[in-house]
Amino acid sequence: MSAALALMAGGLVWYVLRGIRAGPPGWALGAAAAGLAFVPIALLIAVGDSVCVCFWKMPPYDEQAIFTVNADGTGRQRLTETEIQYGKPTWSPDGSRIAVAVFGNEYTGIYMMNPDGTDWRVIVDSVADAHAAGPSGHTGPFPEFHIPSDSHPTWSPDGTKIAFTRYLQPTKTRLYVVRKDGTQKTKLADAPTLAEDVAWSPDGSRLAFTCRHDGDHDICVVNSDGSAQVNLTTGPGYDSHPAWSPDGKRLAFHSYRDYACGIHLMNSDGSEPRLLAKSCGGYQPPWSPDGEKVAFTAVRGSATQVCVINADGTDEHALTDYTEDDMIGNLCWSRDGSRLAFWRFPRGTEYACDHADIVVMNADGSAATRVATIAVRVLGEYEWPNARTVPSGFAWSPDSQKIAFASIDTSAAVTESPKTLVTLFVFLFFSICGLVAVGSGILSLRKKGGCLAAIVSIVCGAVATALLVAWVVSCWSLGGVG
Repeated sequence: MSAALALMAGGLVWYVLRGIRAGPPGWALGAAAAGLAFVPIALLIAVGDSVCVCFWKMPPYDEQAIFTVNADGTGRQRLTETEIQYGKPTWSPDGSRIAVAVFGNEYTGIYMMNPDGTDWRVIVDSVADAHAAGPSGHTGPFPEFHIPSDSHPTWSPDGTKIAFTRYLQPTKTRLYVVRKDGTQKTKLADAPTLAEDVAWSPDGSRLAFTCRHDGDHDICVVNSDGSAQVNLTTGPGYDSHPAWSPDGKRLAFHSYRDYACGIHLMNSDGSEPRLLAKSCGGYQPPWSPDGEKVAFTAVRGSATQVCVINADGTDEHALTDYTEDDMIGNLCWSRDGSRLAFWRFPRGTEYACDHADIVVMNADGSAATRVATIAVRVLGEYEWPNARTVPSGFAWSPDSQKIAFASIDTSAAVTESPKTLVTLFVFLFFSICGLVAVGSGILSLRKKGGCLAAIVSIVCGAVATALLVAWVVSCWSLGGVG
């Protein structure tokens, strides 16, 4: 890449100098304009998609809000005014409340609100809990205390309780349950390094989650009162993301064993485990509401696709036909089973772009529509031992009409950044240079002078202008999604 850029730069410098020395004014002007027009093209080749981030200058990740949007992409509504970091919002089973984890110094904890954003209240105050526990020896927002990170609130099926994971240290997590009014907070399980991906059984009597013992990730279950914690999977491997069947008789989960990964099924007591489908997606495989199908992500061909398979292992097929190998996650069925939603995150821009698309499609894969944009966050050291970049999650409303999600306000991405206007002006200037190159080349041809220079000016100017226009259009679409 460096050699190619050096060769391009050297050729352009030689051409511009030759034009200034020997040609008519049109020749020199065309050569100079063509050279200028290729400056941003070289920049795009050198740094790729990250230019989009510089161009659109999204607000920082800790300036998020909670939004809802209709399943067809209309009716976007902002629910919160405080700009801070939020986790995945989750609806109560009756749709009357939304719970969400908040991250950020004195606001850290689990909160709840009405679906219109009113009646905002704290359910779990992580800061107060840290002070009540006393000095911990860890550094944090307060020198003498470590503020735990409470996340992944998950409603019980009857809507009376919320389970959540508390990250105390990189190597210490706990699973808690609290009543929806914030009382009777109960510790259910300890895990040396992991207790997450929590899922309530349909009858609310048990919780399944990913645990870690002796270096292995397993599927564990515990009664809702904290008793009878057992490992359903054992042995070397990485088992994660359990999902209960609607009748509560089986669990689907993702597993990586013996250098092979896939979606597995087992009975709710851990018996009769079997491979359902080969998949390295690594996300919770959701059951269709009727219990007949399981959705998952898998690499098919050259790209990751959304797939479904019958629970008996028949009729596996892809619902999407993407050609770009983007990351896909947070698969979830609407409550009525008519649609699937997921986020799609450009893999090649994982550390450059700061948002992903929420896509909704029919259960047969038709009518896929981008309905919203969600923020991408890097998990901190107290949430995951190795920081990684992931989009925030989202959730369907119980009536299957809306989706709640956390995001930066992408509608303000351009107007809130002075650098954006400067960058836009600079790239428009370079586009004008490309047009000047085309015009001066045509002028030189008409005067029958400097034919080679004129042709090069026309080609360089036209290519540069076309590439710049295409890039601006693509970045406009990327950054301006509301």
